[in-house]
Amino acid sequence: MPHLAGNPEAIADEGLRRLRKDIAEGAGPFESKRLSLSYEQITPMEPEELKRMATEGLLDDATLERIAHLGRFFARIGKLAGDAKVGDAFTDEELDVIWRDTADPSETEIGHHPLIH
Repeated sequence: MPHLAGNPEAIADEGLRRLRKDIAEGAGPFESKRLSLSYEQITPMEPEELKRMATEGLLDDATLERIAHLGRFFARIGKLAGDAKVGDAFTDEELDVIWRDTADPSETEIGHHPLIH
């Protein structure tokens, strides 16, 4: 692939194109072809791109759970910050409690994040 040399975006696009082709053709074990993304890889991505990847079946179950957890976490932050004033901030301890409370979908009133459903 000499035309891709030194072009990270083109390399990523080519990788996604091949992944989509393999999945469509049923090549190889499907689960091993799905991407596993960490929280650090998910957070800078555009929601539209994550939604597309999830809809096309390109993400593994663990990644979908991480996306849902982030959605519940930020939904809870938004709900709790409804009456916030300029200068208000959550403490690290409060954020840790919210993070743990939103880890399990059955433990939250927010429910599923619409990004992956």
